[in-house]
Amino acid sequence: HFGSRRSESATRAVRLPTPTGPAVPSSIMWAACEWKEVRAMFCQTWPLLLGNILEWYEFGVYSYLAKQMAANFFDGSEIATWAGFSMTFVLRPVGGILFGFVADHCGRRVAVMGSMLGMLVATVGQGVLPTERCCGQMGGKVGLVALLVLRAVQGVSVGGEIGPIVTYFAEIAPPGAKRLGASTFVWSAVFAFVVASMFVQVLLSIIGPDQLMEWGWRVPFLFSLLPGFVSLWGRSRLAETADFLALQRYRARDAEAANAPTVAEHASRGPSSAQRASWRNLCDHGRALAVGFGSTVACSCAFYISLWASAHQAARGMTQHQALWLSTVQMLVIAVVSACAAHVADGLAINAFDGVAIGAACLALGGFPLFTLLALFPGNVVLAMFALSIAFGIFTGISLSVSYYFIVELFPPHIRALGYGMSYTLAMSWVGGTSSLVGAALELESPYATGAYISGLGLVSFAMALWGRRCHAAGLLQTYPLASEITAAKGEREDASNEDSRSQVDAVVCA
Repeated sequence: HFGSRRSESATRAVRLPTPTGPAVPSSIMWAACEWKEVRAMFCQTWPLLLGNILEWYEFGVYSYLAKQMAANFFDGSEIATWAGFSMTFVLRPVGGILFGFVADHCGRRVAVMGSMLGMLVATVGQGVLPTERCCGQMGGKVGLVALLVLRAVQGVSVGGEIGPIVTYFAEIAPPGAKRLGASTFVWSAVFAFVVASMFVQVLLSIIGPDQLMEWGWRVPFLFSLLPGFVSLWGRSRLAETADFLALQRYRARDAEAANAPTVAEHASRGPSSAQRASWRNLCDHGRALAVGFGSTVACSCAFYISLWASAHQAARGMTQHQALWLSTVQMLVIAVVSACAAHVADGLAINAFDGVAIGAACLALGGFPLFTLLALFPGNVVLAMFALSIAFGIFTGISLSVSYYFIVELFPPHIRALGYGMSYTLAMSWVGGTSSLVGAALELESPYATGAYISGLGLVSFAMALWGRRCHAAGLLQTYPLASEITAAKGEREDASNEDSRSQVDAVVCA
């Protein structure tokens, strides 16, 4: 099995070219990226985009209906409501490990289909739960337990979605648009929050606040049923990425040369040895795990605390309509800025470490001043629109623009999805997922504490990005080029009739 320790004789039998052969160019200009290839990528990945939108749509619906969820399930407690929201993130690392292993050994397509099925069940299930208002006290208790169970299922599914889907986007993107391809995850997620916000606003306008409180809160959850099935069907027809196919060919040749069992035979004997090999390889990349986690805690916090901050403005004197508009504008700003910043980073070939450090610096410098303005002038719609929706939205978009591609490059393809799940997913879960709960708790202590928390995490991510850059320059931290980048650097495309060229690319990708 690839990644396991082979005997000395087997090692001699598989004498492969070192990955120092074709040098990946340090600068890929915009001209190298043909926009027809980018359009083709989006046409190919529409099932992933649709599923990703539905995934984050559910989080947005829960956030924007926090008042209704609190009244129906948590006796009106804001802290308990956001604790239920944060529970989803507790189990995200479990999903990242489980589906990351599946993606690295069975394929990216299998992993994204499984995660989509879990998310669909969890989202639609929340729309049919009993509450005390409709089913009495016992029905309310059953509904609360079922809600927490479904939130847990959602957490496992979403945790398993992030690694494989970002890996898929990055691996199939054209060589000159890798950062833009990976950032697709960002702006599609942000678009989902915009859709959720608009849906709740329209529903509130049509049926009114009383009916929204009684039964209307169910409608946004049930709405995801049909598009969820469409996404699941589309994902079943996806093709595998060139990197994973290269990994499969490498494993097959490796097993044949070492007289070892093939992948299929190995899988039939049980997953234990494959799991041990994955964990050994992951442990060999401990520095990459630390850098990936530490460098992304700030952007993870910024993205999720934005949801809480927008919803919390309703408690500071704004109407729910005004708070929803704040969130809608903020999410649009994040989407546009993240896509534009990723495109600029592709064109200028900005080092991923530098890109993450710039985003972290923006949050470190802007977090405390902007949230201090919100605290000094509560209920001011114009000021909140500037400070929270526009300024903080710009900083958050910059910090997210290259972070996903940054993590993808830190790990080789045989543990890429698993490494992503153990670094960025942990940051998103432990720091980002709890940021709404932390923000609500800090607000009780001091109105200025939330901004200090964001700026502090910005400093942590900035320091970790610089440390990672130093380690990379000293040869202590390796980055791994993607298959399409290698073929572009060689000035050739992978050709099924050219077995020697294909073997060389496979070896470089998997080394």
